[in-house]
Amino acid sequence: MIVTFKTRAFSNITMFGDIAVHLLKMMGQTGNVPGAIKDGDVSQAYQTLKQALETLPEDLSIDQSQESDSQTESPGGYQDKDEEEQQRTAVSLEQRAKPLLDLLEAAAKDNTYVSWE
Repeated sequence: MIVTFKTRAFSNITMFGDIAVHLLKMMGQTGNVPGAIKDGDVSQAYQTLKQALETLPEDLSIDQSQESDSQTESPGGYQDKDEEEQQRTAVSLEQRAKPLLDLLEAAAKDNTYVSWE
C-alpha cells in the first residue's frame, strides 16, 4: 500500500503504507487510511510527531531488511554478504519522517488541513 499526504500549503508526500501508518500513530492519529487532520489540529500533530521522533533510539531503522539466504563464509564463520551494505543503506525513521514534518509545518503556518489516502 502507498499513502499520499496532501495539503494545499505543500507538495504531496508519498510513502509506503507501513511507514505512513507508523508515523500517523506517532502523531496521535488512529493510523486509518484515508484520514485527515483539521486545520486547528495540525500544529499539535506536528509537535507530537516531532517529540516522538526525538525519543527514539538514534540507531532505530524501520528498514531492517529481511535476512538474506545468501551467505558467504568468512574467517569468523558464515555471515550475510549484504549485511554491511544493509547497515550503510538503512534509512532511519526520523529521515523518513522529515518530508512529512515539513508538510505538517507548512500546513500549520498556512492554517490548513492535511489529508491522506
